[in-house]
Amino acid sequence: MLDYLSRRGLDADLVFGVIVRPFSAHCWLQVGDLALNDEFDNLVGRAPILVI
Repeated sequence: MLDYLSRRGLDADLVFGVIVRPFSAHCWLQVGDLALNDEFDNLVGRAPILVI
């Protein structure tokens, strides 16, 4: 999806986030403050550790 958006001129970020205890990792696409391919409940409490 990141490549698809890029080819159409939309710069999105691939964000990797974690919850430390209990450990959980997740990634999503984001433009500004808007998550494109996920729901808020999946992202709440996750600390972004890498943005590509």
